[in-house]
Amino acid sequence: MPAERGIHRGRALTVCSPLHTIMNTAFITHGILLAVSAVLLAPLSSGVLSGLAIAERIAVYTIRAAELPAGFSVLAANKASVTAPRRRIATSTDST
Repeated sequence: MPAERGIHRGRALTVCSPLHTIMNTAFITHGILLAVSAVLLAPLSSGVLSGLAIAERIAVYTIRAAELPAGFSVLAANKASVTAPRRRIATSTDST
């Protein structure tokens, strides 16, 4: 169920989940913990483990960078749909 975030020009502003902040924080925490573990384990390994961890981070950030333009386009489309004036549909009871 979308959470209401206020009213803008007579329409309710909603987000699909109030847990987005928690989810984004978890993604950031995951990245930080993985980076710290790679740095701490680098002296113990022959470099393979740290190399794999770095490669995984590069892959994840590359995917996120590729998703960014799509996210901006969705935000722009949502903003346009919220701020667009409503069109009144003529009915048979309207006078011409």
